[in-house]
Amino acid sequence: MSAADFEPCVKGNTLALLIQEAQSSLKAGKLPQHALGGLSSGLQELVKHRSLANEWYPVAYYSELAELLCAQSTVGREAYLRDLGNKDFARLQRASTYRQLEYLTHLEAQRSLQTKLHDSKLITSFMSSIFNFSRWAPAPDPKSPKHMVIQVTDARHVPEAFRLLTEGFQTAMNRAIKPDARAVRSERPSPDLIIFRANGPKPVSRT
Repeated sequence: MSAADFEPCVKGNTLALLIQEAQSSLKAGKLPQHALGGLSSGLQELVKHRSLANEWYPVAYYSELAELLCAQSTVGREAYLRDLGNKDFARLQRASTYRQLEYLTHLEAQRSLQTKLHDSKLITSFMSSIFNFSRWAPAPDPKSPKHMVIQVTDARHVPEAFRLLTEGFQTAMNRAIKPDARAVRSERPSPDLIIFRANGPKPVSRT
């Protein structure tokens, strides 16, 4: 899409998760075919076929499709999107799409804050390639400098659905390093800023 430099866009590989979920829901009868009629015509075509991994698409497509999927979910919106984030992490690890995710297997759970900052800069660098806007970077937590957060600036056009889905993605990513890591939760103190913190619940122990 030649307009990628001028309108907020998302990479096709990121949109692909939602398209696959929609296609599966259609096949399973969870999503009625007529429900697609409310989507943009271009997005309807993508759901029928697929997105191209390295192509740019309007970020509005992401919001439209995510909200449609949330509406047909039998669980709460937040839980559904976080679970999708978990699925996306597994999908990208299987595909070896981003070398940064392969790097996770070499990390130790107990590391200094400076080492964690360095590692996180590498790991989150791929997030900046998802949109043609926004900057993602680790930083000391302004509320607790001994801990680290992921800050997203220039985030005005990042969909709310993506913010919640990313909580699940980052939780899965952290637990690949440390299985008992706390879940990631986020806040949006202003339209242009998102902060992700690992301050959610720990995984339920299975005994």
